[in-house]
Amino acid sequence: MTSDQMSTSVASIERKAEDILESARKQAGDIISKAKNEAKDIVSCKPPVEDFKKESRNIIEKAKDSAGKAVRDAEDNYSSIKKLAEPKISEVSKRILDIVTGVASI
Repeated sequence: MTSDQMSTSVASIERKAEDILESARKQAGDIISKAKNEAKDIVSCKPPVEDFKKESRNIIEKAKDSAGKAVRDAEDNYSSIKKLAEPKISEVSKRILDIVTGVASI
């Protein structure tokens, strides 16, 4: 191979390398541009606040319903216990009164 042929081969290889580098730069630029656009879209996207508010209202409503049911159940239990206890309280009170007044002894 002569020096002219070698110079031509080197120049050809250099052109191919430059073409490859230019193509890589262009692809990198396209990728960066696309990534920037996608980032802008993501940043500018607003979260569905109304959906969150609606779900919050539903959760609060369910909690209120549950609390109301718990209160009603507790009141029902209180009433049941009170009905069972009232006659016994009357009996114990009468017994204590009889003992204090001397009508009955221990």
